[in-house]
Amino acid sequence: MTHEGTIQKFFRGSRDAFSYHTFNPPLGASTKVYTSQESNLLYLLDPDNKRVALLDKQGLIKDQFTSPKFDDLISLAVNESEHTIAVLNGHTIYVLAINQ
Repeated sequence: MTHEGTIQKFFRGSRDAFSYHTFNPPLGASTKVYTSQESNLLYLLDPDNKRVALLDKQGLIKDQFTSPKFDDLISLAVNESEHTIAVLNGHTIYVLAINQ
């Protein structure tokens, strides 16, 4: 993630081409990206927009979760086998269901 809220892809230390559908509103500057080599998805924690978003590695938006309760988004943990995302918001954990 850049400070402007743009996602960049790197492979073996070199920047690689990556285009993706843009979000509305655009990703905030403090967005954090979570993924793994085994996952087909990027999990985006976007505190500026009170949002958790899922983007596949081809650049398609798969899902978005927003809530006025997401006023202090800190971190997330993904359990792909259970199709859930645990979101830490302040001192509260919310569990989100991932649509398949």
